[in-house]
Amino acid sequence: MELASTAQHSNITDTALVLEGGGMRASYTAGLVVSLLEQNILFDFVAGISAGSTLAVNYVAQDPLRTRRSFVEFAGDPRLGSWWTWLQGHGVLNSKYIYEDSCRSEGVLPFDFQVYRDNPAQIQLGGFKMATGETVWWDKEATSTEAALMRRVRASSTIPILMPKVNVNGELFLDGAFGIDGGVPLSTALEHGYEKLLVVMTREESYWKDKQRFEPVIRSWFPRYPAVIDAMLTRHERYNETKEKLFELRDQGKAYLFIPEVMPVSSGTRDLRLLRETYERGYRQAQRELPAIQEFLDLR
Repeated sequence: MELASTAQHSNITDTALVLEGGGMRASYTAGLVVSLLEQNILFDFVAGISAGSTLAVNYVAQDPLRTRRSFVEFAGDPRLGSWWTWLQGHGVLNSKYIYEDSCRSEGVLPFDFQVYRDNPAQIQLGGFKMATGETVWWDKEATSTEAALMRRVRASSTIPILMPKVNVNGELFLDGAFGIDGGVPLSTALEHGYEKLLVVMTREESYWKDKQRFEPVIRSWFPRYPAVIDAMLTRHERYNETKEKLFELRDQGKAYLFIPEVMPVSSGTRDLRLLRETYERGYRQAQRELPAIQEFLDLR
């Protein structure tokens, strides 16, 4: 007999929650996502790319513990990967284990798919189609089973070269951060008609992305995928354009930007002590900003 779902319904219907990627930098922004769940601030529309996809599905599953563990304690799992697993074809980060094996009921990060499924909130997870350079957005219909969901979270998070490309319905995908927005899933929220946004960013306000330095490596690695080469070499332009747009929306009162005051870790950090400290920093900043966020959301 199937248990009754414990999913709570959305109470924020006029504002989109937009979650930037950034690998283990999401240990900082996990503190905000946990804070939103603790306060029962439940958005009806959630968009994520790359690490933001993991935050997004954990948020829709209303699971604060998994939100934290995904970017803190999980980093200590020796099965996450290494150069040895890369040589075996599994990637420096063993993405199948990280996204598709660990989430099972017997895994180290079990995922409550029933709550995810029964939560009426919309979700958009962004992936980059290698053949065309198109950004594909996956919604609840495309993620109707746990296996389908986690395959798409994996695809959205697949760092080129360091992780093997992911097959979704016969098409090959890489990290959604190489798509239309450069890493912050702004376009899908706007296309769905949202005029108010809570945008959760993983870089400091002063950060602007530089031009890619490894062009010869990229060209030699993806000779059959010109769209991938172009996207990787021009990502900085799209990222910076998106960030400029977000600052404009903030100035217009249409966006609240949660921006880390400091970012102590990189996308690949595995130091558990540093990740714990980073999470706590993010959580403390989130607690300080909650009154302003609630005011922006008309909850005060």
